[in-house]
Amino acid sequence: VPSGIRAWRRLRRSRLIKMVTSYVSFADVPPTYYGQIYQGILVRGGQAGYNLSTRRISGPFPSSEPDYKVEDPERVLGVIILAIMDERFIAMHTDAGYPVVCVDYWPSNPQADAVLVDCFGEGQRAVEFFLNQGHRDIFFLGNLLGRGSNQQHEADADLLLAGCRRALQQAGLSLPEERVRFRRREDDDLDEAVDWYISLRPRPTAGIVFDGFSLTRFCDALARRRLNCPRDVSLICKSHHGEPIEAAAFRCDPFQIGQLAVDLLLERASGKRQTAAKLVVSSTLQLGTTVRRFDE
Repeated sequence: VPSGIRAWRRLRRSRLIKMVTSYVSFADVPPTYYGQIYQGILVRGGQAGYNLSTRRISGPFPSSEPDYKVEDPERVLGVIILAIMDERFIAMHTDAGYPVVCVDYWPSNPQADAVLVDCFGEGQRAVEFFLNQGHRDIFFLGNLLGRGSNQQHEADADLLLAGCRRALQQAGLSLPEERVRFRRREDDDLDEAVDWYISLRPRPTAGIVFDGFSLTRFCDALARRRLNCPRDVSLICKSHHGEPIEAAAFRCDPFQIGQLAVDLLLERASGKRQTAAKLVVSSTLQLGTTVRRFDE
């Protein structure tokens, strides 16, 4: 079979996997989320006998650069795209004719594989937990990415919000727009977000904050307003194994995500699978010091 012959030749001729990521992902810092994903890619690729070459670009939504060249399909086995959410950029690589795996993003491109955390399911389970704890009024604080015309909601935050709304709808409740706020993760403090939360009527007794970094600073801003978590409000966030926070959080294993990305790429490159696959990884809820029952 011609396609099988081409796959066989590529597997034996190309000993290189290319990873394209953004400078803002901190993939070269091992304790971070993307750093652990990178370690998983590096280890699994090495176990399979492949080297990993890393290429960094400007950001998650790179501006169109006419001099940008995609990888040579005769030189690489395939490309893993990490922390880049730009469909145009993904299409540049799939059109080159080699396997492409997107990590931490669900691409609309029908040719791209993907592996990511089940953020939608996390949103559902966060709301279900709060409802079981007696909470009924809930707010949501998500993240923005990019700047200027490229600024938009972080894709995982939208999925998390959709899961929250689905669970509330199933319980006969809702999450109105006035209880939803998005902000840039890089903002120095969350005083404005806390002021917004305090202004809500009725004031929510529980909230879903996108990540542990934002949740910690939200608690600090609450303390400056003489409010306390969990006495005045219970909070849950997204996190990963190894992140040093004491908050209640849905924790995933980013090292495993990196390994799965390599597995997906090898399946396509070997010809074992002809169509793209989207692999969703579940996380586990670990209770921390930021939640309590509403009636306690």
